[in-house]
Amino acid sequence: GLSTSSAVICYMWMVLAERNKICESAKFKDHLSIEEDLYAYLGFIENGQDCGPVLIGDKGIGTFGGSEDHTAIMSCKPCSVNMFSYCPTKREGTFEFPSDATFVVAVSGAFADKGSGAQADYNNAAFLARDAAAAWCRGSGKLPLGGKTFVPGSANLAEIIRHVRDELGGGDHEKVKSVIGEVIAKSDDGKTWGPRAGDESVRYRAGALRERFEQFIDESELFVPRIAEALSARDFQALGRWSDESHKQTVERLRNTIPETAWLPQEARRLGALGASAFGAGFGGSCWAIVETQAAEQFAEKWAEAYRDKFPGNAPTSTFFVMRPGPGAFCIH
Repeated sequence: GLSTSSAVICYMWMVLAERNKICESAKFKDHLSIEEDLYAYLGFIENGQDCGPVLIGDKGIGTFGGSEDHTAIMSCKPCSVNMFSYCPTKREGTFEFPSDATFVVAVSGAFADKGSGAQADYNNAAFLARDAAAAWCRGSGKLPLGGKTFVPGSANLAEIIRHVRDELGGGDHEKVKSVIGEVIAKSDDGKTWGPRAGDESVRYRAGALRERFEQFIDESELFVPRIAEALSARDFQALGRWSDESHKQTVERLRNTIPETAWLPQEARRLGALGASAFGAGFGGSCWAIVETQAAEQFAEKWAEAYRDKFPGNAPTSTFFVMRPGPGAFCIH
């Protein structure tokens, strides 16, 4: 689920900031005094991109993810779940986790390769979103929000969604999705767009940009808020419905799962989980299930046994454990 490299970035930041009193510096106070800005900056350290005009990036590790992992590591609170939006990083809400439920996490044991050839697949999930936004700007002939975008001169999909919703006077989800999708489709022809600027030998397949946009808007604007509301209200039927749909689109439209992480949530639901999904950047990694606390240990044993029977090659490196939401990173003095 969470990237080890992101954890290293966070704990090294905490050590270096404490030792060198970075938080007392004028540059920190001017640019990173808000918690969410710091979380975003930690993501920029890892991916090497610029964090505004002053905090200039370096090479990074070569993958173009965001700051989701860093935000989770730094912001978590016991017995609650946070909901953030990104670019810019912004806390949208904190929800109490049901007292009679718990997570069971399945670490698949499948290696999440982000090096060499696999790095292209990992980055494409981000590049497709980037280029879907660029296709909308080209097709509409405008930059959203009066040009006041997170990255100057370059819109992201979340900004386009806000802009179009405002233009429609708050139009419903399906209407906003349709209006934006139709504009993207104008140049989503399998010829115009590709992941690498200037390299016309590699193009996205026709329809890929609209598909990525539709998965993005459904996940960000529909599934995540509904799952948060379901947890807060203890509406476990809704939790199951929306986590099922989220995972289905992850497999079929985002396409960042592998056979193991596609199968695990489906099996969890068959075994009685209240909800389940893969999580993390994909191409390996972990899955979560939410179950009734009293049945958690027995569920974890059955889930692990079923997985190791299905994927015996990963049995030695897979791990299944029960946990409730805990605190984020903290210093011990």
